Amino acid sequence: MKFKLVSTYSYSWPATARIPSETQPGKIEEQKFILRFEVEDRNTAIASAEAIAALPEKEQIAREHDLLRRVIKGWDDVEDDGKPVTFSPQMLEAALLFPWFRAAAYRAYANSLNGEEEARLGN
Repeated sequence: MKFKLVSTYSYSWPATARIPSETQPGKIEEQKFILRFEVEDRNTAIASAEAIAALPEKEQIAREHDLLRRVIKGWDDVEDDGKPVTFSPQMLEAALLFPWFRAAAYRAYANSLNGEEEARLGN
């Protein structure tokens, strides 16, 4: 496949949230879902990081997950009580409240940028 140079690059990537079990004390359950990312170019990422770094500490803390807010554009296989949860900025904010969602999202985004998942699967 030839390399495509586009202004906006969007793709889906698998994510795995490692969540404490509700039924088995001390056990972790893995819950898998798909995130839809729109990658930031290097200049945008640097400018965003610099803008946040210039803010007062309290505002920096409030914006610590802005990267995820900017790059996550959708999801699949996310549900509540067996019913699909439709992606929206409000639902993303609700998901960002949970540390296991944030960890899964950061890990998936980093792996997608580094090609780690593909390498681990031997492709």
